[in-house]
Amino acid sequence: MEASDSSDVSAAPWATGDEPKQQSPADAHTAATEADAFAERPEVFVGAAFAGGLALAVGLRWLGSR
Repeated sequence: MEASDSSDVSAAPWATGDEPKQQSPADAHTAATEADAFAERPEVFVGAAFAGGLALAVGLRWLGSR
């Protein structure tokens, strides 16, 4: 019985030839901070969380009074 050649990557079912582009950690950090809306305006998220909490409280109060 002959051992299979492990260097033959084309035989692997997951090998499509379209390998993902490698990205350095510095490039990933730059891309994440540029597209991070929270880093730009955190007060909007705090306000949305506050409004959501109030809406939840009102909804629970309404359900409790029924």
